[in-house]
Amino acid sequence: MSLTTLSYYVRKALPFVIIVFVILGIFYFSFVLVILNNRQHSIVLNTVFGKIKRPTVQNKLPFPQNPQFTLDNIEGKPITATAAGQVFFVPPPKTKFGYLETIYLMAKSVEFDTAVDNHNLNNKVATFSNNSQTLSVDIANFNFEYETDYNINTSFFENPKVPDQNTVEQDAKEFLDKIGRYPDDLRQGTVNVIYLAHTTGSKDFTVVRNSREADVVEIDFFRPEVDDYPIVSPRYFNSQNFVVLTYPDGKPKIIKAQIHHFEKDTATVGAYPLITGDEAWAQFSIGKGQIIANQNPTSVIRITDMYLGYLDIEKYQPYIQPIYVFLGENNFVGWIEAIKLESFK
Repeated sequence: MSLTTLSYYVRKALPFVIIVFVILGIFYFSFVLVILNNRQHSIVLNTVFGKIKRPTVQNKLPFPQNPQFTLDNIEGKPITATAAGQVFFVPPPKTKFGYLETIYLMAKSVEFDTAVDNHNLNNKVATFSNNSQTLSVDIANFNFEYETDYNINTSFFENPKVPDQNTVEQDAKEFLDKIGRYPDDLRQGTVNVIYLAHTTGSKDFTVVRNSREADVVEIDFFRPEVDDYPIVSPRYFNSQNFVVLTYPDGKPKIIKAQIHHFEKDTATVGAYPLITGDEAWAQFSIGKGQIIANQNPTSVIRITDMYLGYLDIEKYQPYIQPIYVFLGENNFVGWIEAIKLESFK
């Protein structure tokens, strides 16, 4: 066979060869997608903790009488996130040997004269107090609450010069490092900055739009997401882990701070079955679940968003677990447990 004849047959067969390769490629990628899709839906349950306690919050509100909820989210229907969710065990805090040294270092870091201002111990909470400030520390895990007399001391608000957001965040982080309670989870998580205006002679603040209108800044700290699902604070709009600063003449002053963080055990993680979005919506619509915030004047409430998240804890609870969150008009926030009913005690 001559080269000319061979070239003719090659040109003749080439389109058919290309078509065969395209078809084979389609079959291959279809097979891969099927495998990946099956992996995503093949969820292995691991109810390692047995039946668990329901999550609770302290600052809940009552459901309105005869509530009339309507769901008006982008999807136009309840959202089902996943068939199973993770459950994290939170070991109970235990008092540590040598806690006295730690709490006194914490007190000194906020300028207590510990030779004069000794602590009082009540139910595992050590409190330092004087005429201008108070520090309370849990001796088991060193969670703390710190507050100054900013309702009386007007020097905190003289000639306020609030810096840029990065500086504010860094000042808050440096304070937590200084006081010795900046958990790794919060280091790896996210922060949110809220600009505030102080009401003179009180401990009240008003949210303002930007740093130019503010004389106070709150920095909220949150745990990192769990498999791309957000951590939901029990206070929702704010975190239970925060630092509040003022900037008289541009110098940072901490007027209030709190860390209520509980370390979770990452060695053993449960995987529990979840209810569907339809089930969550049906139960919430008849008054099951919790309401955290609600400024609606009537019992007619329009829900504009729904998603799965993981509820953080402010007071000790044994588990961090998933919830369905409902957001609505007039600052409405509610949620319901996402784990199936049979998994609860």
